[in-house]
Amino acid sequence: MTSENRRTPATPLPSDPSFGAIPTDAVQYQLKVYYPGRMHPNRVETIKVALSPLQPVNRALDLGRKKPSCEIPVRLVIPGAVLLPAEQTLEPTPFGAAEATFHVTPLAEGRLPDCRLEVFRHGKVEAIPLPLRSQSHRALAWLIALTVLIPLLLFLPSCWPGVAESHDVEWAVTSWFPTSPTAVSRGAQSAYAFLATTGRNLKLSFFTFLTLLGLTALWAASRRPTVETASNEPFFLMPPPSPTRASPLAPLLIPASTDDFGDVRR
Repeated sequence: MTSENRRTPATPLPSDPSFGAIPTDAVQYQLKVYYPGRMHPNRVETIKVALSPLQPVNRALDLGRKKPSCEIPVRLVIPGAVLLPAEQTLEPTPFGAAEATFHVTPLAEGRLPDCRLEVFRHGKVEAIPLPLRSQSHRALAWLIALTVLIPLLLFLPSCWPGVAESHDVEWAVTSWFPTSPTAVSRGAQSAYAFLATTGRNLKLSFFTFLTLLGLTALWAASRRPTVETASNEPFFLMPPPSPTRASPLAPLLIPASTDDFGDVRR
């Protein structure tokens, strides 16, 4: 009898072209920074940094490979803000993205100058600029107040239409501002008369309220939270060295079947 059915100690991986090959040459990576398009003072915001291979390898091929020794430190610099933490380390891997999360609390309003992400690689420092801005909700509060006050002021003359006939408005403007031209007091009287009669019939205050309310809604929608992206130029990194293969077992140590022992006895 022959020993064709003898088992071999090596078990090959399944052949699937979709897995791809484990890289042995330099792998191309790219850093991307995901930051909020508009931050708010005294509020904790999140900035994420991702180091991803441009051609990732299927994770099914990650069979206990050593982690790469080329760690990449990254540091976030934002003047006028509190950072936690300020610096982290990314471990590049060809099987997916390595991420780091920074928590930012702006203390100032307006454009934050010279914001950047510093990357330490091969003894050099590379900076990725970040156009960050911090704005409060004060402007939105003013716009909401005007949306209520302006229609109210346009509606008040219709409550006292008799004032338009008595020229009391013209007299009041002249008394408060004695040095103002006569055209100013007459213009105020004419505007009051228009709002008390024609403006009331046209429902001017109601349509003004709807217009301002629509503008306020559009302005608030344009300021909704968005996530912007900044990146650097792709760069190459060498993959970690592959683990050395163990030498094949000696022939006498290979498991044998009962048929093999029969051949030896003969």
